[in-house]
Amino acid sequence: MDSHRRATLMLVATTVIWGSTFFSMKIGQAAIEARVPESGPMAGFLFMGLRFALAAALFPLLVPRSVRGVTAALWRDSLFVSLPGVAGIALQFLALRQGSSAKVAFLTSMMVVTVPLIGWVFLRQRLTVWLWVGGALSLAGVFVMTNPAGGSFGRPELYALAASVLFGLMVHLVNHYTRRHDPERMTWTAFVHFTWTCLLLLLLFPSGRALLSPAVLADLFRPLDAETWLHRWALAWTVPYQALFASIVAFWVLMRFQRDVPPTQAAVIYCLEPIFAAAMAWGLNAEPMAAGQIAGGALILAGNLVCELMRRESNRPAAPDLEPVPREGATPIRTPEWPPPVR
Repeated sequence: MDSHRRATLMLVATTVIWGSTFFSMKIGQAAIEARVPESGPMAGFLFMGLRFALAAALFPLLVPRSVRGVTAALWRDSLFVSLPGVAGIALQFLALRQGSSAKVAFLTSMMVVTVPLIGWVFLRQRLTVWLWVGGALSLAGVFVMTNPAGGSFGRPELYALAASVLFGLMVHLVNHYTRRHDPERMTWTAFVHFTWTCLLLLLLFPSGRALLSPAVLADLFRPLDAETWLHRWALAWTVPYQALFASIVAFWVLMRFQRDVPPTQAAVIYCLEPIFAAAMAWGLNAEPMAAGQIAGGALILAGNLVCELMRRESNRPAAPDLEPVPREGATPIRTPEWPPPVR
């Protein structure tokens, strides 16, 4: 198998993993709330904290160089990158409490639109006609999918769209700060920031502090009274699965294989994420999509493809404040041009 085909298959597999995060986040959060009903929104912060704590512990074992030469400047810059990511994933958890995994996945994919819009508003980057066309298609898809006239647009949809804005901001920060620092060290420090931020938020609220009790934590990993093993052992598999595959393996694949795939082809592959999310939510978590939601999702996907493909074809110059800066103590590792945020 040649390097291009191998890299394509690896990127598709990674996109499948990212698609699986939506229904698995929903299952994991629901398992915590089923065991501790008073946990409420704090269940999402606990799940996120456990996931990234495990990722922070495993990543140095698999990539030892990620903890070498870490500086105060790196800790500071990775904090800037991490904060919108924490907020974005927290909003995803809030959306998944009441919204469907597929709908949240498609609305989150609006990040493809929010990234150039943020660049236009704050970085004076040029928007082409095709970006406006793609954005209009995606917004039309949001309207069809959420049916606001029929009262279907509520808090879950608003949370998911807000998350797409925060992830768009995170993409710009990642692209900027990974030019200064080694991406592997940046990733590990970001995992650490995600972990302590979630822990701090849990400690601030009584319902969060109750979840941190050793007895409660141990009880959470016991099997639930559910029909399928996916739900019965929900927390026991979702936390390690997301830590190892959605965080560590996905990062390694991006750094190792994206360079062997043309950017336009990579963009198409990444746009398939909500389709995989919808398929797995339906097949593994019994979350079907109505006809209107499928039509809206198709419009969002079409808009995203227009934005991505035309953006890459336009080949516009980088904004002045995003010029490459020598990385401190970094080795020459190729950073993806448009890396999706930490999932």
